[in-house]
Amino acid sequence: MAIDATVDDLVELKAVPKLLQRQLGKRLNLATLYRWQSRGIAGIRLETVSIGSKRFTTRQALNAFFAQSTLAKSGKLSTATAEGIKRAKIIRDKQLEREAQELGI
Repeated sequence: MAIDATVDDLVELKAVPKLLQRQLGKRLNLATLYRWQSRGIAGIRLETVSIGSKRFTTRQALNAFFAQSTLAKSGKLSTATAEGIKRAKIIRDKQLEREAQELGI
């Protein structure tokens, strides 16, 4: 689900550590959030949107990230990397091209 900046309630990424402090008992480092956004956990990335020079997420994106990464780490959710999806698409496109050539299309 993509974040829609015109509809969703955006939370600036640098405000998230304070937002989660009460639940965690300590404050997350901002670098952790950027790592979740860029590398993710177990193949799951935190969804964010960049507006100007600021990066935002939503409470819903945080909840989805926590739920999906928990499932992925426990082995109950299979994850596919973006690179793997691109590779599969390229292979499938090549197969379709070959089939089309064989049929004379």
